[in-house]
Amino acid sequence: MNQYRATKIDCFYFSGFRHGGSLNRNRSLMNRSLSVPLYVSDSFKVSLNMKRLTLILYFILAVTTATVSSEEIGGDFSLTDHNNTTFKLDQLKGKLVLLFFGYTYCPDICPTELANLAMVFDGLKSQADRVQGLFISLDPERDTPEVLHNYVDYFSDGLLGLTGSKDEVAKVARQYRVQYQRHEKKGGGYSIDHSANLYVINGEGRLTAVVPYGMPPEHVLDLVRGMLAEEG
Repeated sequence: MNQYRATKIDCFYFSGFRHGGSLNRNRSLMNRSLSVPLYVSDSFKVSLNMKRLTLILYFILAVTTATVSSEEIGGDFSLTDHNNTTFKLDQLKGKLVLLFFGYTYCPDICPTELANLAMVFDGLKSQADRVQGLFISLDPERDTPEVLHNYVDYFSDGLLGLTGSKDEVAKVARQYRVQYQRHEKKGGGYSIDHSANLYVINGEGRLTAVVPYGMPPEHVLDLVRGMLAEEG
């Protein structure tokens, strides 16, 4: 089994921000610094010299320069699941949680990430029941519980879709420093720019790692296996 080390680094905080298949950059400066563990496995060896660190940050797709500690990001929340039942993150205590934000009308980023998560669940085999995937919609106007149910079921039964009121979703997005913005389309309709990181929450409900969009599912699988081994 791969050996893991958690390397805490203070650096600019970046998150993928996509719209219409192109990368938009928001250079607003926030006055804190990111301090969330970066997990590195033997299958994803990274030298923390400036060159390689720049490569990692590029993968995270720059949007915001922020410095936040892991204690300041995340936490419990309450939304409505795709079975139209009240859901609280706290009810998953004891499970490893893989949390992703997006919306069902997303043309590329969301289906790609959810398909990758489905591969992770398949790779976990007998350990899959120790992990729960969450997909929080940033588009509560269109993503009703029924819509989310049909959407996430297409990818994996290890995923649970979550929605809520506009204010409820915005509150959770702020907790996890998720950036998103609605863009109206000519002729009607709209799309949503949104950051695309994967948040890994341990069995105690604490955010322990942020995986940038674009990392291969094999890396996520190695990370999850390592964390499950640590939790016993």
